[in-house]
Amino acid sequence: MYRHSLEMSHKLFKLNGLDSKGQSAIEFAFIIPIIFIFFYAVLEFSRLFIQTQRVSTLSREVANTCFQDCSSLTGSQLTSCVGNLVNQIDSKSDSLLQNFTSQGTLIASVYGSNPASKANPPAVVLLGSSRAGGNSTSLYSAGALNAQLVTDQGIVVVGEAFYPYQPITPIKKLLSLLNFPEELYGKTIY
Repeated sequence: MYRHSLEMSHKLFKLNGLDSKGQSAIEFAFIIPIIFIFFYAVLEFSRLFIQTQRVSTLSREVANTCFQDCSSLTGSQLTSCVGNLVNQIDSKSDSLLQNFTSQGTLIASVYGSNPASKANPPAVVLLGSSRAGGNSTSLYSAGALNAQLVTDQGIVVVGEAFYPYQPITPIKKLLSLLNFPEELYGKTIY
């Protein structure tokens, strides 16, 4: 009797072993696509984060450089200075973002107070602006800036950078559901 029950349990274990191999294959078939989607999502989010940081770096660089080098100038000298600096930074931007000079846009706008304005604080006016590359236009205008800030500081430089975001993963439809941006944007106000 003991031998008979041992043989029965051995047959049951064999049966379970065969069934568990099939079950493992089915589980594997369901889990692998989920693992690949997770891997691609992590890859895409990492790439998006890095590119966003680099776009912010470009906007900060153009605003800072224009503020330091051009803030004491006026008129055509100011416009020329801003234009030269924007072009210099744009020409070096490919080291941060691939094909930025051909696909991205870099904008620097210099704002100041209008001394003829009777308002208190005086109205903000655009003193000079320059753009390199791309078709994007500035999202800022004189009315978008705090007039008191411009009056207190004397001059404000707004640096903007635009860069089209193109996913590299094969799950583009899923990424559209996740609301990934079509264009990355960075702004800095000095």
